[in-house]
Amino acid sequence: FAGQYDFFLWLPPKRKRVELAPNQTGPPQGLAYAFVNLRSKEQAFKCAEFLNGKSMAENDPVLNVVAARVQGLNACLEHFSSLGDSSRVTPWLDPEAASQRPLSRYQ
Repeated sequence: FAGQYDFFLWLPPKRKRVELAPNQTGPPQGLAYAFVNLRSKEQAFKCAEFLNGKSMAENDPVLNVVAARVQGLNACLEHFSSLGDSSRVTPWLDPEAASQRPLSRYQ
């Protein structure tokens, strides 16, 4: 999918993942999240289909790929703009896309 996306943001887990016992309910804790904006809807569907259910490395949990509420480069920049202020995480932007926007908050 090289060259097919213009925005990538990875949010690492806050703490180690805790597996639930078989009789417990609720979401597992400590999951990481990635947000990727693919340039076309077709590529987004292909990417999701390819990655969903796969592991990145042996013994890693499987990926659960879902569509985000926020769609499109401009919407991603707007939605995640406050993260640049904290300097905790910085999204990767395609150089061409970055050159067309004032992104001082992300640099």
